[in-house]
Amino acid sequence: MPSHPPFSPLCLGPAAVLLAAITLATGHPSRSAAQPASRPDRVHVVERILQHAPQADTDGDGTLDAAEVRAFMQQRRDARGDAGANRPDPTESDLSYGDHERHRIDLYLPPDAKGPTPLVVYYHGGGFTSGDKARVSPALIAAMHQEGIAVAAANYRLCTTDPLPAAMHDGARAIQTLRARADRFNLDPDRIAVTGASAGPGIALWIALHDDLADPASDDPVARQSTRVTVAQVQQAQVTYDPRAWIELGLERAVNRRPFPELFGHDAQTPYESPDLAAAAEASSPLHFLTADDPPLRFDYGVAARLDANTPIGNLIHHPNHGLAMQQACQPLEVPCEVHHAESGPPAETAEAFLIRHLQPG
Repeated sequence: MPSHPPFSPLCLGPAAVLLAAITLATGHPSRSAAQPASRPDRVHVVERILQHAPQADTDGDGTLDAAEVRAFMQQRRDARGDAGANRPDPTESDLSYGDHERHRIDLYLPPDAKGPTPLVVYYHGGGFTSGDKARVSPALIAAMHQEGIAVAAANYRLCTTDPLPAAMHDGARAIQTLRARADRFNLDPDRIAVTGASAGPGIALWIALHDDLADPASDDPVARQSTRVTVAQVQQAQVTYDPRAWIELGLERAVNRRPFPELFGHDAQTPYESPDLAAAAEASSPLHFLTADDPPLRFDYGVAARLDANTPIGNLIHHPNHGLAMQQACQPLEVPCEVHHAESGPPAETAEAFLIRHLQPG
């Protein structure tokens, strides 16, 4: 028996996914399509959509028919149109926080702020292989601005060029850069929250739980800044990237579909028990760093907690068992941790209200 099951890499670019989805939905490719041999097949496209949008599987059968693909694509077009129309222009675009081309931050400052403003930092999803800070929700920006809270959206290096935990260290460096420039942007360095969806929470949670990375002796004024934050709220989050832990959480079928070793710069066939792979997974997993002095956490999942042989792969990848495992680990440490999912009933407050409550004084 192999040391880990085979998987199907899902590193399709957005353009390839869109092209193949159009083919699935309409029965023919776009006129500008590449030759058929270069297009992803139907199975890979369906897996890719289910990975990032499990809600597209409206009948819950674990796959997508042509009608579900068409509906998903229309919702995606509608959402992008709304986002483009409603998202304000950044106050500061592509603020650099490092030497890499993806070390960039967009900053959205609330209008007419009367004093130093709290800050919410958003990290985008995309499986650590794609995505962009432009995914930040206009609704999040609007809700925070209404309360005089700033929002920042940060890009980070992808595992296709820089294996994990590079993305986590980038996220922390973004926090340090914003703290170093707090006076310039009228930010309150003592009230910073982190948030994100899918892959982004891995960064947000890692920052929230990791020991402070500040280096007081550094010649770099940014490196001397703290990486600690006030609160974290995350959506569709994973708390570990160790495939062995996923199996223990009952998510083995998701492990079959995910190229875990490639997240850490290893060959796809690297055994999960490899010391180098295990060390990289541990260094990238937020749950590994949980201690009693960590800030309040909130997990929000759009899928149900039930788990059986018919649970769609997309639901497994973003399963509430991750948040529930963190909640269980938090309880003896008395770290506040909320977990909300499709079967837990409506929460007492929205995710935005949770952030606001922990960022506002008093």
